[in-house]
Amino acid sequence: MRGCLACHKEDVQRFQQQEFHHVSIDEEGCRKCHVSHGVANKLVLVKEKAELCYSCHPQKSMEFQKDQVHYPVAKGDCTRCHDPHAASNKNFLTKQGQALCFTCHLEMEEEFVDSNIHDPAKLGNCDACHESHTSELPKLLKAAGNDLCTNCHDHQEPQFQTSHGQYAVEKANCLECHNPHASKEEGLFRKSVHQPVAGGVCDSCHEPSGTGEVVTMVAKEPESCYSCHDEEEYKKKYQHRPARQGKCSSCHQDHASKNASLLTESSNTLCLQCHQEDIAEFKKQYVHSPVSEGKCIGCHNPHSTENDFLLAKLDANLCFSCHETEAQKYSQGTIHAPVVVGKCLICHDPHASNTKGHVVEQGSKLCYRCHSEVEEQLQKRDVHQPFGSGKCLQCHDSHATAQKSLLKDTEAKVCYSCHTSEARKLDALFVHGPINKGQCNICHAGHASDLNYQLLKTEDELCFQCHDDLQSELSLEHIHAPFETGLCSQCHEPHGADDKMFLKAEDSQLCYNCHIEEEVQFRQGFIHKPVGDGDCRACHESHASEHKSILLKSESDLCASCHDYQQEDFQKVHIQSLTESSKCTGCHTPHSSEQTGLFHPYGHLPYTDGECDVCHEMP
Repeated sequence: MRGCLACHKEDVQRFQQQEFHHVSIDEEGCRKCHVSHGVANKLVLVKEKAELCYSCHPQKSMEFQKDQVHYPVAKGDCTRCHDPHAASNKNFLTKQGQALCFTCHLEMEEEFVDSNIHDPAKLGNCDACHESHTSELPKLLKAAGNDLCTNCHDHQEPQFQTSHGQYAVEKANCLECHNPHASKEEGLFRKSVHQPVAGGVCDSCHEPSGTGEVVTMVAKEPESCYSCHDEEEYKKKYQHRPARQGKCSSCHQDHASKNASLLTESSNTLCLQCHQEDIAEFKKQYVHSPVSEGKCIGCHNPHSTENDFLLAKLDANLCFSCHETEAQKYSQGTIHAPVVVGKCLICHDPHASNTKGHVVEQGSKLCYRCHSEVEEQLQKRDVHQPFGSGKCLQCHDSHATAQKSLLKDTEAKVCYSCHTSEARKLDALFVHGPINKGQCNICHAGHASDLNYQLLKTEDELCFQCHDDLQSELSLEHIHAPFETGLCSQCHEPHGADDKMFLKAEDSQLCYNCHIEEEVQFRQGFIHKPVGDGDCRACHESHASEHKSILLKSESDLCASCHDYQQEDFQKVHIQSLTESSKCTGCHTPHSSEQTGLFHPYGHLPYTDGECDVCHEMP
């Protein structure tokens, strides 16, 4: 039977090159951890993860029950740090010293780039201060508080006492002033150091040293602080409660801090310790960047100010301190009223919102807070689609614009961004005046109307505003039906057309849109020339007339405009009886006929036989 070593030759060779071997490199050693045939557990191990290790190291199982357990230990992941076969490092560590720690603690590696590094950290000896597996203390420390520091730093040494101003600092917390790993500051001071500490003038705040007792303050808080800090800065109209109560230490460390301005916690964490009602709000979808970045003091003065809510500046002046480009944009053209008066918070939440742009309400609901009269227009019959769906910003800018009514662009361009088919009518040969000038609102309401197409007035009322000369034609006796009912767009394109009069179709084809039966009739038999030419307007007015059938002239005068009554042949055909007052349609149809001469299909028998003298005296 072949053994493990026969197949795993490369592994054996690698193990033999290492200084430390977990077990003997032979068949017996392999079987202490592995099952020969690979039928049990993952990775062919005798037991799962740490349970396998504890079968040889039972004392570790009990040891690892302490309060603080290293994460890999808690997860039973021994091989996160230890090689299970062989290694060049003691304790079978996969890497040496802090290089092993940095595989997980990446943030610490970045911190150790600083110029001043604590000696154990510089030497890579993390285990000088930290336990590898478990501890009764936080951060797996080997000793509590200053006891850990005094393992190396003897507080009775003259050099130690001199550097600490002869004060009994061994009774203080070393980490209040010093970073245990690395710092940009000499003496491993924290990121933020109180100026007297940095300058070594401890007696600015404390009684002289040398008593051997816990150091005492020259004066109580806040008087001791006011000896350097201008008291007036903390006594303005609106005061932060800790400042008003003189409790500077509620927010600030006495000596040094890892946070800016000697804060006891990072800005937002510190603020939310008291302002817990804001925690839920800050979890909304859209969070103002000063809030998300922990910069409460970007907007608020932490001590006192002349502005409500401790704001660093008043109203828009505060907002524009960051939004500089907006400040320039919002200074000209048409400006939204809240922007004019600098009240950004009428529309925006200063902290967070579930609506993009940090607005206090979604869509048109926000606009209707002020523009209630516009909201009422939703009850009208014909509502503009963006307005009806609450998309005010589809047409309007929320802050400022060069256009009236805060439109995003010129009136026509805003309209044509949706109404592309109407935009193409600008290419027609003839464009209606208001359209040519981009003045859609001369005829249409921007939001809603009780009339179709959101018209401001009925069609005829709109048209008569400019075409007032046509209005007088309504007093004539015979009126074209569309004109009489005010349906101008039944014949005319309101925007643009290739016809000079903006007609929707050419000549007679427009008339046939309504006169359907006539179109069929007028294409049969003998056809009157104007009808055949499709020139209805040769005989008829378009809007109204004094004459029946809205003729251009009286019947006889109209016919006489083409037919010369005085011509000899014409009179002969009409037996010399025709006068300018004769009624031509008594015998002839004006459009078309199956009879030659456009005669009516039914006639008096002598007349149809051409025997006029039966009834008339012939000349």
